[in-house]
Amino acid sequence: MYYLVSGTGDGSFEWVIEADSEESAKQNAMKDLSADDKITSIKALSIEESIELGYKELSNEIKRYYLESHYDMKTITVREYAQIEKQLKENSDGYYKALKEFNEKLRLIRLLNRVADIDEMKLGELKHYLNLLTQAKTEEEFNKILNNAKESK
Repeated sequence: MYYLVSGTGDGSFEWVIEADSEESAKQNAMKDLSADDKITSIKALSIEESIELGYKELSNEIKRYYLESHYDMKTITVREYAQIEKQLKENSDGYYKALKEFNEKLRLIRLLNRVADIDEMKLGELKHYLNLLTQAKTEEEFNKILNNAKESK
């Protein structure tokens, strides 16, 4: 059975937890909470509701990834972020671009993993190669970047 556990603390949270009972879901959630966090509700979910929430969460992560890739999150104001996010929600084309870019990065990660041991790379190195690969203008430039990644392992 799946349960939606909601609460507050440093912010609000909603987690889908697989458990045998509502009490078990509460105990599992409590393991990851601090003393100041509070569970405000626990609701049993069907598998369909759990899948729908999973898609919604993934969609939000893709949008956030896109925004973080295209805007300086250290200098952007909350108002500017909200306006950009609103435009992304209202414009299906914007969300498609975010989805397309996210899928491209996943494919590049799989490709990098085939030619270089990304498990041994530092996160900064992986991000560096991903950025270079997405910015490559020619196939020759793309292959040169892949070879550099291969040689650096």
